[in-house]
This record gives sequence, C-alpha cells and structure tokens, in this order.
Amino acid sequence: SRDRQIIVWENYKILNKIKIHSAIVLSLCSLTNNTFASSSGDNTIKISNIYGSVLKTFYEHTNWVWQVIKLDHNILASCSEDTSIKIWDLNIKKSINTFFETCPIICIAFNKKTKQLISGNLNGEITIRTLTNDYKKVDTKTFKAHSGIIRTIKIFNKNYIATGGEDNMIKTVSYTHLTLPT
Repeated sequence: SRDRQIIVWENYKILNKIKIHSAIVLSLCSLTNNTFASSSGDNTIKISNIYGSVLKTFYEHTNWVWQVIKLDHNILASCSEDTSIKIWDLNIKKSINTFFETCPIICIAFNKKTKQLISGNLNGEITIRTLTNDYKKVDTKTFKAHSGIIRTIKIFNKNYIATGGEDNMIKTVSYTHLTLPT
C-alpha cells in the first residue's frame, strides 16, 4: 500500500503490520506458509517472514519494481519501471538473468507447463518469452493487445491469457496454438 505497510491477516484478524520498505508496496508473492516476497517503489524486492524479519533484499532494479512472482521453488521473477524483467535465484541472492523491453514493464505471469514468461508493458504490448529449464530465453513473441498500459496478466486453463488495461478493456487470447505476430 502507499503507507508502506504490509498487513498479515489470519482468520480475518490482523496478525502483524510490517513496514520494511521505504516507499509504496506494489506486490506480494507467497513463498511458503510463513515467508513472502514483496516489491516496492523503493526499487527493491524483499524476502520476509510474516513476523516482519527481512531475510534477503535484492537491489538490482533501478526503478519501481511493479511485480514479483514465483516461478519455481527457489526462483522468482520481477518486472520494473526500469524496462527489465529479472530472474532471481533465492539461494545466491542475485539475478541469474535479465530481459529488457523498450518501455516499463508493469506485470508478469508464468506458465509452468509451457515455461513461458508473459509480460505486459506501458505501451499495451504483451511479450511471451519461452524459457529453458535454466531460465534462459529461447523464443520471444510480442504483440499489441491494449491501447494503453497493461496493468494485469493472468493465465487460466493453461491455454489462455487474460489482460486488463488502462483502456478499460479486459482481453483474452488463446495462445497455445496461436502464431503470434512478431
């Protein structure tokens, strides 16, 4: 939230209020029952427990980190206003790969089945990156989906992408058998 707080709830009651970021908290991602990742306008990603202890901090982004998601057990991805997506290995406390776009990247989603990392950006474009098992990029397809910023991307039924944009539209596309324009 804008007040920099993360509120931990249990059975509809506040368990803890955590203030670990110096700017707006932009996203949360559950890692285990007691740990989570958070991203912020302070350009960081923090790994914390529900009691407020910061376990790790990642500093490589140079602008707001819009979203952080879990790709696998110890692997995260984040997207930023700095036009990058970073893949993080929690065991080594640094990024293991970085992908760039031409404008800020606002949201990301990951299809574990197809190993595709999907991003939405400031220009209304969706980029689908097919990744190897070690999270290297092997193929990229980009296409225009919205006339403005894409704020959210979700994958459902393993074959569809749903996006919500600032053009007041929700769009869905089946991408399993889709030949995307480049």
